[in-house]
Amino acid sequence: MKILLADDHILFRDAFIQYLKKTVANVDIAAADSIVKSELILHHGFKPDLIILDYQMPGMFKFSGLKKLREKFPSVPVALMSGVIEDYEVKEAIELGISAYFPKTMAGQDILKGMKKAMEGGLFFPKGICDSSYYPSHYMPDESEKNLHDKWLELKKSSREDEKYFNCDSLGVGNLTPREKDVAEYLLEGRSNQQIADGLGLKVVTVKLHVRSIFKKLGVKNRTQAAMLLNDIGWTR
Repeated sequence: MKILLADDHILFRDAFIQYLKKTVANVDIAAADSIVKSELILHHGFKPDLIILDYQMPGMFKFSGLKKLREKFPSVPVALMSGVIEDYEVKEAIELGISAYFPKTMAGQDILKGMKKAMEGGLFFPKGICDSSYYPSHYMPDESEKNLHDKWLELKKSSREDEKYFNCDSLGVGNLTPREKDVAEYLLEGRSNQQIADGLGLKVVTVKLHVRSIFKKLGVKNRTQAAMLLNDIGWTR
C-alpha cells in the first residue's frame, strides 16, 4: 500500500502515519504539508494507491488544489480528510470526483476500511448517526455547546425516570464513536491518559484527541465534569 498524505497539521499527520505503520503491513507513506509539495512528490515518481488531502492547508484554496491534482493525476483516487468541513462542502468535493471522505472524528479502523474501499475503486462517504447528512468532521456548533450544560442541569432536577436515557439529540452522548465510548469508560473510572492509552493500546496523544472530542460532545470542560455527567445520567456502554 502506497499513500500520499498531505496535511499541514504536523501532530495529526505524524500520529496518523504512526498509526498506519503500526496497523498496516508493508505501507509506504509520503508526507506533504501543501498542494505544491504533493505535486513535487508525484512528479518525482512516487505513485500512490491513494492520495489523502486535508481540506484546509496551503494550496487548497477551498477546492482549487483538489481540482489541480485530479486534473494532473486523474488515475489516482483522492480522499478528502478534515476536522472542519461542513456537509455541503463534502457534497461539493464529491461532485469534483473524490473517492472517499474521512472525518477526523472517525475511528482509525473505519478510516482504514474506507481507504481500502477507495483503493479498490469503490466509494466511501460515511453517513451520520442521527440523520442522512455525512459523518461530521467536528461536533456541535458553538450555540449548541453553550446550552448543553443547562440541559444537563435541567435533567438532573427532573424526577422522571425516563429522562435518564438519551438519544442522538440529547447531550451529545449518542454521538460518541465506539472508540470514544471505550475512553469514556475509563474516564468514569478516573483513569489518567497514560492508563487509558495502556489499557486500549493507543498513543497518549491519540487518547488526548479522543478526550477532547468527548468534552465537546458532552459540553463539559474537564474530566471530572465528564465523569459526573456520565454517572448522573446512568450512562453505560
